[in-house]
Amino acid sequence: GIAGEAPWLTLTHHLLGMSVIVSPRSWWDALPEADRRILTESFPPIGRSREVVRAETAAELRDAAALGIKVRALTPAERGEWRAATAGVTRALIEGIGGQAAAIHEVIQRGRAEYQSGAGISAAVSPPGSPAPPSR
Repeated sequence: GIAGEAPWLTLTHHLLGMSVIVSPRSWWDALPEADRRILTESFPPIGRSREVVRAETAAELRDAAALGIKVRALTPAERGEWRAATAGVTRALIEGIGGQAAAIHEVIQRGRAEYQSGAGISAAVSPPGSPAPPSR
């Protein structure tokens, strides 16, 4: 396990989730229809994916002590300090990545706002100037 290398888990209310597949449009268009169907239809809906991740996280937190991991929740003041210390990280990453990173980040932020407003999640959104994503 990871406890030997990283025995502490600090709860920050963040989650690393890889739920986006990005590819060149030319690659997508060259795929046989059956392969495109597999890629668009074989992933569970986002709601189900979130349920699975939440269940896994709850199990990991429940079993943390037995795995040798010490869990620490931040106080509100510590969380504020953590947010202040990491405030410029997103912008630095976007600048370091370059390309369409800023436009893609904006799309993500619009999707987050839409989801948080209760409107749900858009099926797909493209950065400005890019071709529309394939329909599902």
